[in-house]
Amino acid sequence: MRPLYSPAIFSALSKKQRGVALIVMLVIMVIGVATILVSSLNSSTVQIGRQETTSAALAQAKDTLISLAVTYNDYPGSLPCPDIGSDTDPEGDGVADAVGGLTTGCPQYIGRLPWKTLGIPDLRDAAGERLWYTLSRNVRRYASVRPLNSETEGTLNITGNYAANNVYAIVFAPGDTLAGQNRSTSQTALCITTGTTIVASRCASNYLEDSNANKSTEASPVAGVNPNPNYLANLAGSTFNDQLIFITQQQLFSTIEKRIGREAKVCLDGYAAANSNKYPWAVPVSNPTIGELSTGRPDILFGRFATLNPAQVDDMLTKVALLQVAINNFAASNTSTNHAAMVNAANQAKSSADAVYSYYDSSVSARDAAKAIADAAKDISDLSISATAANINAAQQALTTTTTSFNNVLPNPWPNCTLFTSAYWNDWKNLVFYQIANDFKPGGSGSCTTGTCLTINNSGAFRAVVLVAGRALTGQTPRNITASPPTTYLEGINPHSGTTPSIAFETHNISSSNYSTVNDLVLCVDGKVNCL
Repeated sequence: MRPLYSPAIFSALSKKQRGVALIVMLVIMVIGVATILVSSLNSSTVQIGRQETTSAALAQAKDTLISLAVTYNDYPGSLPCPDIGSDTDPEGDGVADAVGGLTTGCPQYIGRLPWKTLGIPDLRDAAGERLWYTLSRNVRRYASVRPLNSETEGTLNITGNYAANNVYAIVFAPGDTLAGQNRSTSQTALCITTGTTIVASRCASNYLEDSNANKSTEASPVAGVNPNPNYLANLAGSTFNDQLIFITQQQLFSTIEKRIGREAKVCLDGYAAANSNKYPWAVPVSNPTIGELSTGRPDILFGRFATLNPAQVDDMLTKVALLQVAINNFAASNTSTNHAAMVNAANQAKSSADAVYSYYDSSVSARDAAKAIADAAKDISDLSISATAANINAAQQALTTTTTSFNNVLPNPWPNCTLFTSAYWNDWKNLVFYQIANDFKPGGSGSCTTGTCLTINNSGAFRAVVLVAGRALTGQTPRNITASPPTTYLEGINPHSGTTPSIAFETHNISSSNYSTVNDLVLCVDGKVNCL
């Protein structure tokens, strides 16, 4: 009989147990590693989700700021002030705060994003914090900001792990609270950003780090302090976790240039529709009276838009109105004083009407109408002090009739056009040009022949084009409206002569490498056939 204890059996059992233990330990290790991997993946997924939440909020804020700036009917390109809140409303109400209506500026140039003013939801980052926002002082939404166009440079700069200048606005995601930051809605403390004691949750330095929280006010409440121009973009860490997105001059005004160009197209299409598909003469680029010509200059195919009456016309109509008053006074009382005043007014009206007659080309109907006004004024100046009431009435009626005739034929080249009467046209009129194809000039055939219609980027056959000059590039400053040639405003093949221009133009997308040397926007015009 074998004993209960056998070294051989014990040895076999021992080896078996050790094998089981190793298997158990291996399983435990696999489970541990798997747990760590799953935990790491979960953490990474959460981090990615948080990043996506913040990035989406920043992107929506940027897109909305640009959209709003483009659509403003009074000051396109302007941006609203931040929401700086108050001690009774520490986190703000989402409405842009302002000082002095549309005349001065923002009380502070950094604050929370004015989401209600922008018409968007109350955007938050992944930490649940509202977004913060700063803007360049010279694009604030106020009447004192003039001019506001492609030449307006942003005053903000960004340094750090990426750099940018000429920045108009920055939107910040503040992230989680870092050491030393107090976001209380009830406690007050001295704020680095304003230099005043305010509720902690109103102070940018409790949300933003480094230069992002520097002083950014007008002269008040910190005398002599200008808005902070310098901001930082960096990797997140224990002392910095701001994430930001920004708007550059180029990003904003390349979009607004399209709006201005399209509005100019509407004016040209409206003119052509009312004039047998012919377009008006342009104003020579070197003409110092830009915007003061009603019909442009004959044979000028390339130039700026003529949008107002000639100064001579306005002067004549003013003198005629004064003459009407003088006649009325003389008819009521034929004193020597009233007679002398009437004769003087008549002579001035005649001289002014003669100037209008000389100004207009013989093809313009208003030329002969101005001559008729001059003749009527001459007849009034010839009235004697003893003129009868019938003679005075006849002279007065002749002046009224000729003035009415003149107004009826006075060129009005822009039917259904609102651009030239807008609040912002004065900001843009120096930067907007057009050219008409020779066959579509006043009196032209109205049909392109080979090589006569205009092309853009070697394509198309267009009746006209609109050009909007971008910001000045190297060598294009200063831009002097009274003397500068087209090359001061336009680049590449786009600068043309007024009387014998080329038919070819070029334009490039903002993302193109060519945009850095040719930043003109060129839009085709053909009566909305293909150029919508």
